[in-house]
Amino acid sequence: MHHIKRLSAFYKIKFSELDPRQIREYILFLVEKENVSRAYQNQAISALRFLYEKVLKIPLIIDVHRPMPEQRLPTVLNRSEVVRIFNSISNIKHKALLMLTYSGGLRVSEVVKLKLEDIDEERKMIHIREAKGRKDRYTILSEVALVTLKKYKEIYMRLKIIFFLDKSKECKRSIKIQHFWPFKMQHLATDFQ
Repeated sequence: MHHIKRLSAFYKIKFSELDPRQIREYILFLVEKENVSRAYQNQAISALRFLYEKVLKIPLIIDVHRPMPEQRLPTVLNRSEVVRIFNSISNIKHKALLMLTYSGGLRVSEVVKLKLEDIDEERKMIHIREAKGRKDRYTILSEVALVTLKKYKEIYMRLKIIFFLDKSKECKRSIKIQHFWPFKMQHLATDFQ
């Protein structure tokens, strides 16, 4: 509704009286004069398209291309920052979990499904089953992560699942892990500045 009201106010006429040329001019005004974000521009186009095509049942043909999504590079920690994070974790389970995830580039949903037979200590490989797109893949296992995993196994492991037992808890635990890591990283990031 916001975009529809704003369009009507821009031309000071009812939106049903607007033609595609005016809608195009309005979108270009948002981009060039108002300097709105790409997301805002997409919202405006989608809202106006929905109004005309779904509500008013009028085909809307405007020659405006949707902006490409912004592609920002992630912040990458240097080696000493990574080491400091690992060294700050005292719980061996959390440390093993984080090291496996980091060294193998695993997603949270992948690390919570790992089983003992997925770890190939001899070849230093991790077998990821039904990863993204339900595809299996292999990834590397660093020597440091392997040593930490062995320590964890000596202390805690009696079962075949490495970190979590059943699938009903898997989803809840992966959510908890996602909340734990950013907090831990954010907390430690203040030391690096």
